[in-house]
Amino acid sequence: MVESLQEQGIEVEQFHSEAATGQFEIVTGPESPLISADSLVVARQTIYDVAAQAGVKATFVPKTFKDQAGNGAYVYLSFKEIDKSQKVVDDHPTGLSPYERSFIAGVLHHIKAICAFALPTDHSYTRTVDNCWAGSWICWSVENREAPIRVCYRPKIGPNGKYLEVHFEHKFVDGTSNPYLVLSAIIASGVDGIKKKMQLTTSPMLDNPASLSDEERIKKGVTDKMPASLPDTLKALREDKVLCDAFGEPMIRCYIGVKEDEHNYCKSLSDEEQLKLLLSRF
Repeated sequence: MVESLQEQGIEVEQFHSEAATGQFEIVTGPESPLISADSLVVARQTIYDVAAQAGVKATFVPKTFKDQAGNGAYVYLSFKEIDKSQKVVDDHPTGLSPYERSFIAGVLHHIKAICAFALPTDHSYTRTVDNCWAGSWICWSVENREAPIRVCYRPKIGPNGKYLEVHFEHKFVDGTSNPYLVLSAIIASGVDGIKKKMQLTTSPMLDNPASLSDEERIKKGVTDKMPASLPDTLKALREDKVLCDAFGEPMIRCYIGVKEDEHNYCKSLSDEEQLKLLLSRF
């Protein structure tokens, strides 16, 4: 698989086994958003085809085994000023710039609606539960895999002793999603945060939120859970004016209509039947 991806010009930064049975992680190299989405489509099809040639089934279904870790399709995102001489820095304890903090704040503000694109099937919500490395509480973190947004620092220290390179891992995305829609929703939300100068009102969550009591979570400013179902997030999308304006009303209306029909159909299926259907498509 790795050789086939590289032959097509797709950089593979890492390839290793993961926690679940037969589970592997492939990390592709950074590109601009549109090229990244194009590359992901090619990468998935390549993985399907190489696996089939070996007589096995490759799948990106969110939760193949009920009692094991699920499959995510994490989005890593970073940005830099076009004119580095205009870079705005301050002494924030995280080392993040004001723009970076506002971007994360914007994504957190819109995250329930973003999930309509990032977690687009009923089955998606079997993965985003407590203690499954997907993030079940709305918060952000530094190197904490139980938060939906994780700030990751590269091991590069500048003259002033601060980290110079950082990216944001969005863990609430899975392989049933459309990468073009997911990236559009995340970017629109983050840019909204920058335009409105939104502030991170909480410190990074360094604990597993699910392990804390309600009182402990409230003290840390974590009070809201991620959407628990597809209808929940479709409702949030319908009520999110920023994302509705970003995509356009006709697109949102059609998308929600399709997803509602899918949800109504899946209500008549058992969990096993839903899984079988998804395995045939993803």
